[in-house]
Amino acid sequence: MSERVKKQAINMLESRGYKIDEEKEGWITGTKTTEEGKHEKVIAEYIESEGSIGVAVIRDIAKMMKKEKATKGILIAELPFTSYAKKEAKKHKIDLFTADRLKISLLEHDMIPKHEILSAEELEDVLNKYNITVDQLPKIKVTDPVCELIGAKLSQVLKITRNSPTAEKAVYYRLVV
Repeated sequence: MSERVKKQAINMLESRGYKIDEEKEGWITGTKTTEEGKHEKVIAEYIESEGSIGVAVIRDIAKMMKKEKATKGILIAELPFTSYAKKEAKKHKIDLFTADRLKISLLEHDMIPKHEILSAEELEDVLNKYNITVDQLPKIKVTDPVCELIGAKLSQVLKITRNSPTAEKAVYYRLVV
């Protein structure tokens, strides 16, 4: 794994709330505690291959996840994934990224504001403060590059904090659709 891609993978895991446990050649593990108090383990693996990534590779990673008791997987590859590999990855809770997507650090870029996933408690506070329902919030697509990097899922709400010349910080909320 190139140093740049490795740095971005670590940055992505940390932005998702994981604490990095171990770094080995080609893969990284991390853990976090969810809102419900459960421990969640993730494995991020980098694969170099000569052809597109198929179902067999996804199944191998799923086996490694089971062996390591990981609930989430992230696969980073130089080349694209087959459509069947993408379907298989969804089944096993494996997020797929090409190395090209991680060569530029979107999460650290000056023009990209800070994105955070709100907890249920924080969401309730926001909805009460503005006297609105979740459906009334502006939307952001789950396929937005930042949503993918931070691991945002459908129906979650993001808090976006932008620097503002007049108000120092401006906070916006978006529903992931």
